[in-house]
This record gives sequence, C-alpha cells and structure tokens, in this order.
Amino acid sequence: MEHLAKIEVKDIPNCPDIKLIKLSGELDITNTDSIRKTIEQCIDSGFAKLLFDLSELKFIDSSGNLSLINAHVKAKRQGVDIKL
Repeated sequence: MEHLAKIEVKDIPNCPDIKLIKLSGELDITNTDSIRKTIEQCIDSGFAKLLFDLSELKFIDSSGNLSLINAHVKAKRQGVDIKL
C-alpha cells in the first residue's frame, strides 16, 4: 500500500517573513525524508516564522513526529519560530 503525504508551502499575504507549511495525508517512515527536506529548505531560507497546518494530516507515526521535532530543534538553533 502506498502512503501519501502532501506538503504545500504557501506565502501569507502581508507577511513576507512567514511561510505556511500545510501537511496532509499520511506522514510515516515511507515519506518523512522528502517532507524533511522541504521543511529544512524553508528553515534555511531565512524566514522568521513557519506556521504548520496539520488539520488535514490523517496519520502520523513516530518517524513523522521525529521529523517535526528535529525541524523544531534546527529552527530554534537558527532563530526561526515554529508554530503548529
């Protein structure tokens, strides 16, 4: 069975230093690597804040949770605020 996770990175009108990261589908060990890379690109791009919308995420396993925790740690080190 194929596990699908979708990530969308969107601008927020009138807030150029903030990105909205919307995750949907199933976030598990089969797809965390590609999701992690996209999130890290956003962190490394110099945005002050990343807002995560997980409202359409149907499933997340421990590897998906670890990806979000690692993103938070990296962002904090670089002075990027993350909100879920």
